[in-house]
Amino acid sequence: MGFSEKNLMQKAVPLVGFSGETKQSLGEIPTFAGGMNKHVRYLVIDGPSTYNVILGRPWIHEMKVREYIAPPQEELDEVVLDLQFPAITVLVGADYADYIREQIIEFLRTNMDCFAWSHSDMIGIDPSVITHRLNVDPSFPLDQQKRQKFAPERNEVINHEVDNLLAAGKIREVNYPEWLSNVVVVPKKNNKLRVCVNFTDLNKACPKDSFPLPHIDSMVDRRRNSRA
Repeated sequence: MGFSEKNLMQKAVPLVGFSGETKQSLGEIPTFAGGMNKHVRYLVIDGPSTYNVILGRPWIHEMKVREYIAPPQEELDEVVLDLQFPAITVLVGADYADYIREQIIEFLRTNMDCFAWSHSDMIGIDPSVITHRLNVDPSFPLDQQKRQKFAPERNEVINHEVDNLLAAGKIREVNYPEWLSNVVVVPKKNNKLRVCVNFTDLNKACPKDSFPLPHIDSMVDRRRNSRA
């Protein structure tokens, strides 16, 4: 970071590493994070570590917000992998060196069968192997969201997606649904539209998993608290 020991603000804080070893910090350095104009205090220690810097939850959340708001800076090129199927395309970074770009495209072409390019490619798992069912609380009131209207161009995208899912057998028509959720049209990075479903109310009716998978935020928090 270009600082010397004379820039340190003397402050000894005991820090506990991932291995359980305790280290006393040499001091702290106040600085500004580039591109964010955020004042950050770094505690400095003298010791080997896999990580140069460990950041806590506030930093991670701010970076998430910043990444969501800021448009992507990388230019992307749309590449056709198979000329017989011009609709099958991928986005590849335009700034890659030519030899790296060719290696990426060749790898994708060689492994085209590993990707689902249409709804019919997602054959699913036989129900005799495993079946997933929603654990809906029976005491929770049923919810049928009011119909949401969309612009004509979005209606066209929604109808096209529904027709594809019906043809692939992924969904079926229900005349009297107990639960009814609106679709949500979300723009993708390539400016195309993705059709999702707003399952907010249904999620509220399902009990939380007793053993959820860990999130990066909670993992960082545990490491941060272990140093206190």
